[in-house]
Amino acid sequence: EVRPTFTVPEDAFFRAAELVGSGSINMMHFGGDPLTPFDALVESTGAICRRAASHGLKIVFEFLPFTAIASIGETARLIAATGEDNLGIMFDTRHLARTGGAVEDVCNHVRLIGAVQVSDLFWETREDPNRLLPGEGELPLAAMVAPIRAAHPDLPIGIEVFSDRLDAMSPREAAVAAVDSLKQLMQTIDQPARA
Repeated sequence: EVRPTFTVPEDAFFRAAELVGSGSINMMHFGGDPLTPFDALVESTGAICRRAASHGLKIVFEFLPFTAIASIGETARLIAATGEDNLGIMFDTRHLARTGGAVEDVCNHVRLIGAVQVSDLFWETREDPNRLLPGEGELPLAAMVAPIRAAHPDLPIGIEVFSDRLDAMSPREAAVAAVDSLKQLMQTIDQPARA
């Protein structure tokens, strides 16, 4: 039911980015066949990067379970093979956990990370589409995000939480809950630097 959200014409993304002043667009192999040849992904991703560059935009590629680019390492491999300067990694804490990644993988590829999406989960219910706000689950979020914060101190850290519980709140209540959880996470990360 979410497919229409991700399958609008490419030019609409470029127009939207211009209207909101975004410097990058998130790209993923959403719903793609996990057996898609790597060379085909390199070719198509490179072409999209070149078109985005003509609009002054970067592309951040989000790795997803059950797709042909299902790990942070595979995303780094795609970036190297594509060879485009405006291609980076969209780092999602939930996807890192669900694809078997670890904090070490973040450290190994930190220079390629161009955007961050944070959510939490309990491992036993990791496939539940209801995501948790930072601090509500058991992921080592501070350890995951700290290397990114150190390497890219000006990079915005965003929350991506789909949740029936948040949907039931007023927009203000949901926003306050999200902001409070992110502030708490960032204080945990930044505190050692100030000590």
